[in-house]
Amino acid sequence: AAVAGNYNPASAADTVAGSFEVTEGAGTGDVLSGITTAGNAGGYAIGVVSAENDWRTASTANNGFRFVKLDGVHPEAGDTTNARATLVSGQYEFAMESVAFTASGLTGFGSTILADIVTGITNPPSTAACNVLPRGLALNPLGSYNPAFCSVGAQVTKVTNLGNSCSPLQLVQ
Repeated sequence: AAVAGNYNPASAADTVAGSFEVTEGAGTGDVLSGITTAGNAGGYAIGVVSAENDWRTASTANNGFRFVKLDGVHPEAGDTTNARATLVSGQYEFAMESVAFTASGLTGFGSTILADIVTGITNPPSTAACNVLPRGLALNPLGSYNPAFCSVGAQVTKVTNLGNSCSPLQLVQ
């Protein structure tokens, strides 16, 4: 329904049995299962999952999904193993940036372990560590990565949306 000239996203309340169904799940498994179930029943489904998911290695219950081209670019083009070549080059523009938020009152072990996790993900300690980033993930060009270990265009993107997933990507490298 339009509100002040804008359309609100559909929700489960908008479901029309047999023709239009909105399912809201808590995680990626819900999306993958829903898409696979719809496909197995001869139907269609659309969902959003990150490229770290690989239908080639997913369980039979969750392997009915595929990624789609946007503006003629496929997210796995040229790189089905890591699924990041079109992302790091700025060609595939549907990407989300993650940010670590920490509670201001963290002390001791909680503070230390969280800092270690964030550093380990955002600033791999070696070329070998950079080469094994999880599938579909890349480093932000404005982050604290070590350019001696991680390369722009390989593991580091040339673009960012400055943490706003609703903004277009901006070339920064």
